[in-house]
Amino acid sequence: MAKTDDQVLAIFMEPTPYVLGLIKQLRLRSLQKIDVYFVAQNVTQQWNLAGDSQVIDFLPSSRWTLLAWLWSRFRQNKYSVVHLAGWAGHLVFPMTLLLAWVFSVPIAVESDSQQPPNKVAWRQLVKRVFYPLLFRIPGLFLPGGTRQANYLQDYGVNLARIKKAYMTVDVAAIRQYCYGLSAEARAQVVARLGLPTDAVIFLFVGRLESYKYVNELMEAHRQLPKHLQSSVLLIVGDGELAPIVENAVAQSSGIYWTGRLSGTELWDMYAIANCLVLPSLAEQWGLVVNEAMAAGLPVIASERVGCVDDLVLHGKNGYVVPAGSVTSLTQTMAIMLEGDEKYWRQLQHCASAVIADWTLERWAGCVVSGWESLRINREK
Repeated sequence: MAKTDDQVLAIFMEPTPYVLGLIKQLRLRSLQKIDVYFVAQNVTQQWNLAGDSQVIDFLPSSRWTLLAWLWSRFRQNKYSVVHLAGWAGHLVFPMTLLLAWVFSVPIAVESDSQQPPNKVAWRQLVKRVFYPLLFRIPGLFLPGGTRQANYLQDYGVNLARIKKAYMTVDVAAIRQYCYGLSAEARAQVVARLGLPTDAVIFLFVGRLESYKYVNELMEAHRQLPKHLQSSVLLIVGDGELAPIVENAVAQSSGIYWTGRLSGTELWDMYAIANCLVLPSLAEQWGLVVNEAMAAGLPVIASERVGCVDDLVLHGKNGYVVPAGSVTSLTQTMAIMLEGDEKYWRQLQHCASAVIADWTLERWAGCVVSGWESLRINREK
């Protein structure tokens, strides 16, 4: 068999702005050639990637064609490392994991998983038996943050095989755009949306699905005390609850809805808002928190949002609230509305400081150094 080329096979679920940004940084930092493939386009939502210059390659859609393609690649002894953005979600991930193990190719696996809030007994039993066996295969895990690392440890992965990756977005680009937006430009965005000029803007960004707790968030905002009504709830997103949101907008002067936005249109919303609210009942990570903090926004997030252990410092740059509690949402928004200008400045400063080093460059650096450790261990 031919000598292994110094190449990396990297497989991701779908091309998204933050994944494409990560890949650019990986290619800048790695001395190895990186072959990147995606499972499919627009799996979770319609990503607007028309302006991206990267060549995007997709894996074969047929499982048998895919198996033959992977087998051929490994038979050629082509790769020194395999990088997988997960171990589930699509057949390609466990298939590639097992083939790489068969051909003794070191494996790095990214993970944003945390324990589900509502555990089904039989599923937990299967996981307790199967996951510790599966998790012996990768030489390295790259969890997004603390909670994700704890999840891996809970299934028997030792710390020597865990390297926190600092999952994030293009913090530098968002910061530069939002901080560089003039007061006049912000005023124009507010006027275009028809928002009151002196209101505190609570912002929700995400899919309009029941697990995002959007309907209850609107109810929490409606329940704010009368003397604290100088606020609005701005909702950005689309989904199955769109008719309910549309109806709420028609019936309430304090709720606004833009539909789905992306790129600088979305960044405009961060630039004019005062606080992001993400009350999800389940959220593996919650990258909108990274985005909002990059724009200097404090955050209200539920305890089930996977990034809160790392990014939301309760009472300092936002608040972590119990999941599924309308009352807690109302009370927390009321606390913020009662704060003075100094209070808001402190929240904003802390949000900006915490997210400052959660950059794509840092994420890519962690991944590349992990690949290097796998390569060195293989050569020993």
